[in-house]
Amino acid sequence: MKKPTISGIIVPTLLLAALAVILNSPVASATSEGAIAGKVTKEESIFDRIWGLTTLYQNDENSGLQEISFIGRYHGQYYWVDGDTGKDDGWENRRLWFGLKSRFARHFSIKAQVELDTDADPIYAGLTDAYIAWNRTDEFRFTVGKIWVKFTQEGATSSIEILTFERSMLVNQVWPAPEFITGVMADGKIGGGHFLYRVGAFAGDKQKELTEFDAGFGYLGSIGYDFGKDIGFNGGVVRADWFHNDGDPDNDAFRDYENVVSLNLELKQGAFGLTADLIFAKGLDNISDVWGFVILPSYDITKNIQVAARYHHANADGANGLTAAKRYEQSAGGGTGDNYNAGYLGLNYYTIFTVTNSSS
Repeated sequence: MKKPTISGIIVPTLLLAALAVILNSPVASATSEGAIAGKVTKEESIFDRIWGLTTLYQNDENSGLQEISFIGRYHGQYYWVDGDTGKDDGWENRRLWFGLKSRFARHFSIKAQVELDTDADPIYAGLTDAYIAWNRTDEFRFTVGKIWVKFTQEGATSSIEILTFERSMLVNQVWPAPEFITGVMADGKIGGGHFLYRVGAFAGDKQKELTEFDAGFGYLGSIGYDFGKDIGFNGGVVRADWFHNDGDPDNDAFRDYENVVSLNLELKQGAFGLTADLIFAKGLDNISDVWGFVILPSYDITKNIQVAARYHHANADGANGLTAAKRYEQSAGGGTGDNYNAGYLGLNYYTIFTVTNSSS
């Protein structure tokens, strides 16, 4: 039987429903540095009172301990896919995390969450993020522990805030797996908040908890410029991201690419939003070089309803250099190939939180 290829398969996908219930306390909810996510504004509701119960202690006047809170995230989604060579449907408990977060000594914070896999035995899947951070000003923050590797536009956007059902195929192919890896990172905003930077070093071994330092290292560098106010937009950020894998043969935390470069853009003006990403990746050894781009416009129909579209194209130097996304193209017969095109159209409905037209 001929092996299905990405370039030769059309996978009509109907995403019937997506449920993303984010059980984060007010201080624990994640916000993007980019312009698209916008500023998250709380509406007074019964949910606010429920989420408020997760704050165990809060006193900003205390110079020792300022806050300690329960945090967590549940993300469930239903999918239905139908392709020429396969079809599938079902409910997936996509993310189930819980833990604690604390602020202390004015400039320090600690966060630790565990991940549960309801389809596995044992159910414990390991730590997601577990770190200590020092942040005196917006110009410099230092973080050490198991932390989020932020690069590419979609890879640096929290799963709470992505506008599509899943991240694009090429991002998942070049982005580290898992997304939380033991390392150190420094980031901040300088030049009056216009210039953004991020640098980091990460261990190459994939562990449930922290690293054993036996599988090489990866290095991250990112520079950006916030130009939104300069052109009268609610938000506008351009970034250049770079990730380097030192090629250690025991590395299992990073993808098999020596260097990955992402040039990405985020814009927000009124109800309109746009993100774009151009990605290049140089393969290690006999791994094919790949490149591609993602364009994602959005429009806020109301404060609760948003339409989002995405076009994604990718190419590989080798015949089987691209692999169909695990969610959920492979279920519909998606295999490997050297050319990929995909379109997406979705409708997002925001209930507890609303997205306003200002950059965060």
